[in-house]
Amino acid sequence: MRKDAAAENPGDTNYDDEVATDETIDSSVATEDKSDDNSDVASNDTTDETAGDQDMDNTLASDPGTTEKDSESSNTSANTASYLNADAQATLDKLESDYNKVKWGVQYSPTGMDYLVISVTPFYIEDDYHLIVGVTNLYNKAIVFDGTGYAKGSSGENIGEFSLYESAIGPGNTAIFDVPCTDVPTGEIHWDEIQIPDSSFKDAYWECDWAIGTDNGDLKIDYSVYSADKFTPGYIKALVLDKDGYVIDYVYDYSADEGKSITGTLQFYKSEFNGTCADVAFFVNPTIVE
Repeated sequence: MRKDAAAENPGDTNYDDEVATDETIDSSVATEDKSDDNSDVASNDTTDETAGDQDMDNTLASDPGTTEKDSESSNTSANTASYLNADAQATLDKLESDYNKVKWGVQYSPTGMDYLVISVTPFYIEDDYHLIVGVTNLYNKAIVFDGTGYAKGSSGENIGEFSLYESAIGPGNTAIFDVPCTDVPTGEIHWDEIQIPDSSFKDAYWECDWAIGTDNGDLKIDYSVYSADKFTPGYIKALVLDKDGYVIDYVYDYSADEGKSITGTLQFYKSEFNGTCADVAFFVNPTIVE
């Protein structure tokens, strides 16, 4: 198998407030009408996560360092805008996780971190604006993600500060974060700092079964996360998607339980949706209990 190496020592990189590409991208957030009647969904699905069967033989940088930059703009009204190298894009496209269910606005890698993928997509509930940030690890070992910055508004202003942290993102796995915004997000992010040191935790290969039902007219999702190893799941996060993969809601659960199977229920308030639920994407980053 081919080995692709990230920069040996990216170090610290500083950027002005320019978009790091020569391509002009429509930075407006798609606001197409998603006011369809909310239909009940009753389905079952299974999610397979992380890199158990996937070719991700990429060498993690010995010192990933930190980076500081502004992200490319989102283009949610057309095809996803991607700024990944060809190998990272091919690996990302082959993921069998729920990552590729989502209609991401943009995908890119911070400077010197070619196999760390940042993906963003906006959504709104009533008058509340949000930006979902996905962080995908395409290296061959678990990493910590530690990033700070803010979502940008139409004039480049700060409309949502954030500090994002995940203690162990396994190979091929994705951590998602919800960034509440005070105005319509463009999809652009200013990063103050990103660090991806090796994780001291061992990530667990996991699967998830889930079924959608109703509860007094609203939706509920009964789920079961399981693994061959004894694990603790931490946050169990889910995105409700319309038929085109756009996010119409976000919900999460948290469990510090230990075991080989963790069950729970997520509650969605259908009256708040700006669209019709067609699918659900699950994201979990469990760690093995030694």
